[in-house]
Amino acid sequence: MNDALKTQCGRSVYIQGVHLDHFARGIYAGEPAVIRDHVMESLADRIRDIFRGKSGLYIAPLPDAEENPTWIVLCQLHCYDPISPDAHCSILTCCWFADTLDQPIAQFASPLVAGLDWAEHAVDGHY
Repeated sequence: MNDALKTQCGRSVYIQGVHLDHFARGIYAGEPAVIRDHVMESLADRIRDIFRGKSGLYIAPLPDAEENPTWIVLCQLHCYDPISPDAHCSILTCCWFADTLDQPIAQFASPLVAGLDWAEHAVDGHY
């Protein structure tokens, strides 16, 4: 099993799935603001098509910049500790943005997971 990442409340979470996608996939020209609006408008549905099933969803705010980020980084995270006592686990799919992919995914995700409010975004799961 891979090493656990720690949330701000001390939960141990594990990366179950990763998906990398180009931010402006299929868009070859246009104003950055128009592209940004178009991508963000359909992003939640795009993520749910990639990671099907019941999961919480957290989409990080886009960085303030004139240009759009290059990459969308999706991580499906699993925690053996549920939010409520009648569940078996908790699950959250996170969407972050990056300009480069120059480090291992766990190293990229670790500080981002550390800033998450897990209980606010994750949902309980049942085995």
